[in-house]
Amino acid sequence: MIKKHIAFFWIASLITSLSLAQEKVKPIFKDGEAQIVPEFEDASKWIRHDLWVETEFDTDGDGKPDRMHVDVTRPMQTETEGLKLPVIYESSPYYAGTAGFAEGIFWDVNHELGEAPKERVHPEVVRRGERPII
Repeated sequence: MIKKHIAFFWIASLITSLSLAQEKVKPIFKDGEAQIVPEFEDASKWIRHDLWVETEFDTDGDGKPDRMHVDVTRPMQTETEGLKLPVIYESSPYYAGTAGFAEGIFWDVNHELGEAPKERVHPEVVRRGERPII
């Protein structure tokens, strides 16, 4: 009888341990606001990707679709646990640096409607610093 009780407690303990281990991390909301998730705080465990995405447009007129840099930072649980999270998307031409105030890089807004704008200069922009991190 004692062996049955020990086996029962061992199995119950194992089931409890497994169910606790299977609890997945998830976003926390309180009063409609997102809260800090302690499991996401360690930035050394974040997964980072630097990607280049081909667009469907050609803004520099070279006859080829433009490519845009995409910086993705996500918690490791999106990989290890299949966690799905909302996306924070920020877009800015300034993440890669700027060409300063070189003559002819900005659109001249002083032209007649329907007429072609003046030709613009497309200087080479040299990236400075490290990748942006959210």
